[in-house]
Amino acid sequence: MGVMRIGLVMALMGVFLSAQAADEPRYQQLHFQVERSQQVGNDQMQVWLTAQAEGSDPARLARTINETMDWALARAGQGEGVRLKTGNYHTQALRDKDKLRGWQVSQDLHVEGTDIPAISALVGELQERLQVRSMGFSVSDAARRAAEEQLIEAALRAFQERADKVQRIMGASGHRLVNASIQTGGHFPGPILRAQVASVEMAAPAVQAGESEVRVTVAGSVELIMP
Repeated sequence: MGVMRIGLVMALMGVFLSAQAADEPRYQQLHFQVERSQQVGNDQMQVWLTAQAEGSDPARLARTINETMDWALARAGQGEGVRLKTGNYHTQALRDKDKLRGWQVSQDLHVEGTDIPAISALVGELQERLQVRSMGFSVSDAARRAAEEQLIEAALRAFQERADKVQRIMGASGHRLVNASIQTGGHFPGPILRAQVASVEMAAPAVQAGESEVRVTVAGSVELIMP
């Protein structure tokens, strides 16, 4: 009797567990991503200039470079929308084979800001005593953040629409979000070489800021509730 009773209990438990398993929903997990992007006008300009001098007396050359930088900083002033920063200072020996023939001293000046016309005019003035090494354009942090906010909202809506569409196609009764991530980025053009932007000395270079791509990607996983 004890063995029969145990067998009956186990059989009933099996039926109960089978019924419970049949009532539980089945899930199918899918991973996908959506992307939204837009072109944003470059509203920030960067210019790299160099003050350079050559001669036989490195101390005198250093004074010349210092005077040139003082002149450039004074000429640039503290205009709103224009930022200046002095860069690397180099002293290099010039040799002809093994013979020292002189010295070269140089220092960089970085000009950056959102007032593109003012920077372009300033560069034209600074070319009186400095040389333009390169020039570039980019989207300012404020403009990029504003574009990303719009794109994040659009990408999240697109992700939800994609999940709803997959649910309908797969014949699921519903879905739930498992995880999601938001990534931002884009394509930002690199600097333009001096030969392309400053062929005429002591004249403001002709500039066209152009556009950069700002991009937002939403990736995640959803579980489909299958019948």
